[in-house]
Amino acid sequence: MDPRGTDLRLVGQLHEMSLQELRLRFGHRNRNRLRAIDQMYSRTRGMNPLVRLGALDGDGGADDFVMVSDDMLCRVVEVWTFEGRRGQSHEWVCRYFGPDGTLIDETPSPFGHKGHPYVVKYYPLTDGEVHPFIEDVIDQQRHINLLITTIDHIMMNSAKGALLFPTDALPPGVRIEEAARLWGSPGAVIPVNPKASRLPEEVSSPGTNQGASSLLDMELKLFQQISGVTSALQGHDAGGNVSASLYNSQAGNAAIALTDVFATFDSFRSARDTKAMNTVNKYSH
Repeated sequence: MDPRGTDLRLVGQLHEMSLQELRLRFGHRNRNRLRAIDQMYSRTRGMNPLVRLGALDGDGGADDFVMVSDDMLCRVVEVWTFEGRRGQSHEWVCRYFGPDGTLIDETPSPFGHKGHPYVVKYYPLTDGEVHPFIEDVIDQQRHINLLITTIDHIMMNSAKGALLFPTDALPPGVRIEEAARLWGSPGAVIPVNPKASRLPEEVSSPGTNQGASSLLDMELKLFQQISGVTSALQGHDAGGNVSASLYNSQAGNAAIALTDVFATFDSFRSARDTKAMNTVNKYSH
């Protein structure tokens, strides 16, 4: 419910690492731990994916949770939980699990801030749901995609320089393929039977997509109005009849609608840098 993520109680990520790296990070130079890690990953590599950690529904969709992109790598699940211990206040605890759910390692937060190493920013967060900036223009974007597809279909199937050549216009000894080749050659001389019912003609259908093109242009303008990202903000050429002061004013007014987005992202970067510095300071000592 908090856009800053301060009410998180469970967070983590998936890792892919080699067995050598896994032994180095979690073996702690203990032969028993190293042997247990080797046995666990030799066992899980031949295990049915449907019985691995996370694949509880049996539909195969959760298989990606434990599968790795390379057979030479090992899946490690990092999980941070906010919990309380006896005689202590609540604290963040990090645990690493294997693909079969076996606990590999466990440690309280080693950082100076005593929290998890992640920074999140949910914007805009309304009643626990994120409604992104692009959500306001999704319907317009779908309609624009439909119009572009329609225009492409019309152009693909419309007549473009189609030649209507009456069969009785072919003089004796001339084939229709030869007449078609001559028609497309510059400066060609095409023999035609003067007694033909009508002369050959070329047919094209310009303007068949005029309605769709006009609607597409209107949708693009509506897209700019809804999003607030106008041509001035994009840096497009305004033409010679627009002064520099007016152009700067248009760009500034368009940026007002996005000020909150930029400020939120800036605060996210600030929080990220602060947590990163606290982490670096912890390990630098």
